[in-house]
Amino acid sequence: MPPFRSIPEIFSHHRQIHSFSCAASALEFAAKCYGLIEDLGANPLQQDPNCQLAGFADSCSRELVGLKGHDEFREANDAMEVIESETKGGNRILAVSCVVLPVAPPHRYWHVLIAANHDGNIVLADPGTQKFLARNAAETEARLIQVGSATPDRDGIHLLYLAPKLDPHSPEIILLP
Repeated sequence: MPPFRSIPEIFSHHRQIHSFSCAASALEFAAKCYGLIEDLGANPLQQDPNCQLAGFADSCSRELVGLKGHDEFREANDAMEVIESETKGGNRILAVSCVVLPVAPPHRYWHVLIAANHDGNIVLADPGTQKFLARNAAETEARLIQVGSATPDRDGIHLLYLAPKLDPHSPEIILLP
């Protein structure tokens, strides 16, 4: 597998091209982190009409950019533990579906962020704005708790575990929970 690319390097090239394509943008961003999309300015999912509006956990979109994974809901504290465990070592990432805060009832605007380990810190990166919304574990946990509190009718924080699909010619083994 190619080396894990740095988030700031991807921020400098990646763009979310449609306001409605945050899930596709986040999957592209993850694929770029893993080196599965070499051209950091490419947006294959956002430019594909079948993927532009695809949901957060759409497996077809994931597979198109060489990713595999599964999604689940976790309470905010559990979600933070999962993110810390999965991103330890700096070579695994998760997509996190978050309501954009502050929430203005009855309207909610959902957005997909990337949870990763950057320079030894657990961060929440926003592929749409090319910014870190949380720069360390404390800020990440606080954000998850805010999202959980703002959406009591939801089953928790929606996480998407992401990893490169296994290459049958690769000796590497990638395990997902």
